[in-house]
Amino acid sequence: MKQKIINYIRAGYPGLYLVSHEEQRVALEMTRIATELKYNLVFWSVVDGLVDTQKGTNNSANDPLEAPFNRGGRLARWPARPEG
Repeated sequence: MKQKIINYIRAGYPGLYLVSHEEQRVALEMTRIATELKYNLVFWSVVDGLVDTQKGTNNSANDPLEAPFNRGGRLARWPARPEG
C-alpha cells in the first residue's frame, strides 16, 4: 500500500481519501511517507479536524469539505509543496 500511495503523490493527485478504523496507524504511515518525500502533510481527522503535521497544529473543521478553506482564511494547496 505504501508504494501505491507514493505513486499517487508523485503522479500529482490533488488529495487522497483514505478510510480506516485505525486512524493513528494511517496517520503515522502517511507522516512517514511525507517525510520520506520531503512533503508537508496536512490531513483531516474526524477527531482532530485539520492537522498540519509539520507545525503540529490543528484547526477544528467538523466537515472535511470545509477543511481546505480553514487554513488561515486561504485555500490550502493540495498537495502541500515540498520544503526547500
